[in-house]
Amino acid sequence: MRLAIILILFYNSHPACSDSLPLLDSGQAAKVSKPFQFKLTTRLSSLGLFSYSGRIISGRPALDFNFNYERKKWGFLFFKAFDLYNHLSENNFAIGLVYKNFPLSDKLTITPYGGFVLEQTRKMAGQGSDATLIINTTFKINRLFSLDNSSIFCNLALESRALDWVNRMRILYSTRHLDVALMGWHNNGVFDKAHYFSTGLNITFARFEVADHLFINTGITGLVMLETSDEALSPRKNGLVFSVAGVFH
Repeated sequence: MRLAIILILFYNSHPACSDSLPLLDSGQAAKVSKPFQFKLTTRLSSLGLFSYSGRIISGRPALDFNFNYERKKWGFLFFKAFDLYNHLSENNFAIGLVYKNFPLSDKLTITPYGGFVLEQTRKMAGQGSDATLIINTTFKINRLFSLDNSSIFCNLALESRALDWVNRMRILYSTRHLDVALMGWHNNGVFDKAHYFSTGLNITFARFEVADHLFINTGITGLVMLETSDEALSPRKNGLVFSVAGVFH
């Protein structure tokens, strides 16, 4: 369950993902003249899907908040998700991460994220809350296309016997008001016997300004679970997720 939670940065933002999604991805950070920027994103999604996990974790509508403070070399983000119908489902959690960008060239950047995941099905920091590490590698092909891979490691401290590792691979296309991401997720089973492979496509109509310091995103994400070793832990569940988000900046 912790793996499903971690896996957002974030569908856009995933959407639902995010998402993207993708506010969690340093390769997508906007270039600004001031020394820092911050964003607060509020998103409503038709299903519970977080882009790092590559699987649908709730069949009910979800609401999430994503706060991101970013400087040129480092940043901090806090993400909180709510299941709007069931406060005991695994789609009730919070994530806090500090990250630092290491540009290796004009095209290649490596960004490690370190922090915590709080499972909040019954209390603020319930069973399964633990430390997590994400290593994101972004290669910018040109001004429109980029590739990235995120390696996600969870259960690093309190329940290290449940250590898990997932890779998320993406091909990204971005213009002024359109973002497209072709995604694949592989839980590789290196540290445990459970594994799965899923794929998805996200299309987001993004950055439509409706007021000063406020713009709107709306998107759709399709996900297909191609293979899983454990139907109870990672069910073969496919779906479409619709989302709309307001971004304050």
